[in-house]
Amino acid sequence: MPFPPPYGPIRQAFLDGQIIPFLGAGASLAARVPPGNAWAAASAFLPNGSELADHLAKESGFPPGEARDLAKVAQYFHVQAGRPLLHKELRKIFQRAYAPLPIHGLLASAQKPLLVVTTNYDSLIEQAFASANKPYDLVIHTTDSQIGERIYHRAHGEMTLNKVVPRKLLIDLGTRSVVYKIHGSCDAADSTKDYLSGTYVDAEGEPHALSKAQIRLASSQIWSSPSGGAYPLSWTIQVPDYGLELKADADFPEQELRTQASTRVTYWEGSVRVQGSIAGQAVQSRGYLEMTGYAKRFDTKI
Repeated sequence: MPFPPPYGPIRQAFLDGQIIPFLGAGASLAARVPPGNAWAAASAFLPNGSELADHLAKESGFPPGEARDLAKVAQYFHVQAGRPLLHKELRKIFQRAYAPLPIHGLLASAQKPLLVVTTNYDSLIEQAFASANKPYDLVIHTTDSQIGERIYHRAHGEMTLNKVVPRKLLIDLGTRSVVYKIHGSCDAADSTKDYLSGTYVDAEGEPHALSKAQIRLASSQIWSSPSGGAYPLSWTIQVPDYGLELKADADFPEQELRTQASTRVTYWEGSVRVQGSIAGQAVQSRGYLEMTGYAKRFDTKI
């Protein structure tokens, strides 16, 4: 008769920061309500491997009758449409603002720093740490065959990923948690984000166009709406060229609009409070925020 796992010592080792949690794809399956609910492009939860393979097969015209192994389907997509379109399709799925699960919240609740290792592309672990105001570093090991294996690092408080030499990366695991993504990431805070632009209007009313390279954007504080949407209610905006550092927080979560009788789009729009600094001078203001595509993928003709 097999012995049960030693849950007591495991729990104590977790509390003492003496274990390394490892999260695979199954960590996200607990989000399905009811359990066993199938994934679709508009779902508020992540797909498993076979569902992702089926989706990519459909999008790329994968030959019917062939076994839909995820690696094989992804390679077919790459050959047929090119790597940029494959990455774009994956980012559509993994960069959505899914709500962290209890397992992610448990990791973020640890009193001692942890090294958390994951094979997952999503950012649920990072969102949980940010929501709990727990400092962490992010380390990403890429496995892209075109650029080779690389290590990227984003230190706590930074907004961009930096390429590092693996054996030169020094992090004190006794003072700060580390999320280590060993198969790469679809990181929304990466500078390769597809669509990011803005306009800075100075004190004289003069507009200045901003490219994506000038803007650093990050989100946290996910709110799960009654419709199944997952909206980040806190946004950090940095524009170093103009000394701009702002944090925008929703006044309250319940500002989702469901327009099924008109445009048939479910989205969030509402008031936010803003505080931060410009060129070192403290500022505060009021603002308006709109988020579309966080409840479901928007591809309806209107």
